[in-house]
Amino acid sequence: MFVKNNYNPTTVAMRIKTMLKSNKKTQKELFTAIGMAVNTLDNYKKSMPKSDNLAFIADYLGCSVDYLLGRTDNPNISAGAYIGGDNNGVQAIKS
Repeated sequence: MFVKNNYNPTTVAMRIKTMLKSNKKTQKELFTAIGMAVNTLDNYKKSMPKSDNLAFIADYLGCSVDYLLGRTDNPNISAGAYIGGDNNGVQAIKS
């Protein structure tokens, strides 16, 4: 089974901001901690982050990459947990 989702860089940036706020952290703290430029989030509004950077951000924020990508609305659950059940908006297509 192949899962297809249209990822939106604006969603990623918005969810990073949401998680920063809930963790009472700043963009500067996040990007300094993971060794990236402080203005990186502005770039994510226009283009998708690289997968390794997205994983670093998710780890720092204590959420799943799937949450940041918009594949699930629960920051603690990956979309793969929905295979065979309620897919929470992830659409499976035939390969």
